[in-house]
Amino acid sequence: ANGGFLGMGAGPTRAGEGGASCAEFGLDASCRADLTLRDTGWRIFGGYQFHPNAALEVGYVDLGRLRRGDVSGSALGAPATASVESKASGIDASIFGIAPVGGRFGVTLRLGLLRWRVRTSALSTSPLASGHLSERVNGTSSLYGVGLLHEINRSGAVRLEWERYLGVG
Repeated sequence: ANGGFLGMGAGPTRAGEGGASCAEFGLDASCRADLTLRDTGWRIFGGYQFHPNAALEVGYVDLGRLRRGDVSGSALGAPATASVESKASGIDASIFGIAPVGGRFGVTLRLGLLRWRVRTSALSTSPLASGHLSERVNGTSSLYGVGLLHEINRSGAVRLEWERYLGVG
């Protein structure tokens, strides 16, 4: 059905890069790292279906917190610890295609852009020195996604989607 719509969703998020290395933190090779590159993200969105097979959609996405290390080891012979945590979020806009598969089901395809912000904080401690750094980085990246749609009735549907945000951070 053509017209406006609102929705929300949540699901697991995962960083696409490898984990932190001990060398990134200036620690020796004997260090231990506890890496958590997964979290839960959420999204709220609204849009307008201007054709039975196409819609424009805008949303806010929170990709969760990703820890790149609870690292402990030694630096210059002294015990040291370090951690880095990043939080990513943004505003997205996309064109959303719907290919009916029969009855009230459809396959979906999404192509768009994400205007993102990543806030990163790093903390290191040792008897020799301690420090805290924080940084905010903004950018724009492309996104794509695929999914399944089930129209419950003329005014409601359920979607199961997989989305990929390229080059965030």
